[in-house]
Amino acid sequence: MVQEFLKYIEKEQLFQPSQRILLAVSGGVDSVVMAHLFYKAGFNIAIAHCHFSLREGDADIDQQFVENLAKQWNLPFYTIRFDTKAYAQEQHISIQMAARDLRFAYFEELVQTQAFDYYATAHHQDDDAETFFINICRGTGIRGMRGILPKNGKLLHPLLFATREQIENYASQEGLSHVEDGSNASDKYLRNKIRHHILPLCKEVHPLFTSHLQESMQRLYQCQEIVKEWYDIHASQLLVKNKDVGICIETSLKDLLALPQYELFLYEYLCRFGFSSAQIAQITAHLSKEQSGKYYDSPTHRLLKDRGKLILQKKDDAKKYPKFTYSTLSVTAITSLQTTPDIAYFDAAKIKDELYIRQWQEGDFFYPLGMCHKQKLQDYFSDHKFSLYDKQNTYLLCSGSQILWIMGHRIDHRFRLTPQTQKVLKVQYTL
Repeated sequence: MVQEFLKYIEKEQLFQPSQRILLAVSGGVDSVVMAHLFYKAGFNIAIAHCHFSLREGDADIDQQFVENLAKQWNLPFYTIRFDTKAYAQEQHISIQMAARDLRFAYFEELVQTQAFDYYATAHHQDDDAETFFINICRGTGIRGMRGILPKNGKLLHPLLFATREQIENYASQEGLSHVEDGSNASDKYLRNKIRHHILPLCKEVHPLFTSHLQESMQRLYQCQEIVKEWYDIHASQLLVKNKDVGICIETSLKDLLALPQYELFLYEYLCRFGFSSAQIAQITAHLSKEQSGKYYDSPTHRLLKDRGKLILQKKDDAKKYPKFTYSTLSVTAITSLQTTPDIAYFDAAKIKDELYIRQWQEGDFFYPLGMCHKQKLQDYFSDHKFSLYDKQNTYLLCSGSQILWIMGHRIDHRFRLTPQTQKVLKVQYTL
């Protein structure tokens, strides 16, 4: 098996023999075999173990076993203890997801602080098959069916050439001891249900099922690369960043719907921003309907359908109000007025109360410059085709209960400069 291991590393170009590799070892048979293969091959390695504080005394036994293994092979050893349950509660995620996040964050930290080139986990062909079925159950595109990548940034998966049966046979032949995680026998988790029931049935249908699935997932990975290239070409033509509204991407609905396989493009686009398959299907179904102002939320972004466009913007929990400065000038001191969207001029004598900034509210009105009658802000926004995002990112300069300026857009007619103006208030804002 050592030769197959070395051939796989060379075939996938996982790393150079001189590079330092950190091995994630739980104490289970898979990770022990991985560590033994690295050790026998003579690579420059160290062992890392995570204690998740989940299985009372068993977790302590696992940690001691792995530490003894590192001592037996004279390898550097790193370990950490997590309060996984507390972290899961804080982040509102499952215990499994919490453990995954914590261990990968720890490995990444060790790679950076201890000068490792890569870190490796012991995922194998059966794990890959299980992940394939999990992604199918949850709903996925091609990306989720391509399986576990041999190399993903600093993360290596050097056992993807082997099945669980081959790994267990190797451990038996080499006389390698290991510890068993009791939770692996339970059908409480989806992965275990697939491991105990679906995969055995597939192997009964065809003994080489996992190997054939690996080949199919490799072809799906190649298809994904083609789709990615196709997506990038069309994304450069369809997606336009709107710098006036912060981090915002606009897409013409007309151009999008004219694209062959636009559903696939939309999926590839939105799944990158945390939208689920079910949400994307719902969005796709409503694309051609004449409904404006409809929006959809992912955990991090909001997608708005507005006036023939799709507008994607990152959520910002903390509202960023503009900062403004002002100065009072005499008319005789002014030689010219600088007209830019971030500067406005007012008749200082007409302003009686302290200045402040706020966002618009239902029922707000002002007298647009050049008009002698009032207009509701909602009507002004509609006339000037403000999207929902435009309105959310528009601020008002006020004095008392009166609106002086829709900042960046239009001042109130009542506070304009006239031939009778003696003092000018100049206001400038920055975001």
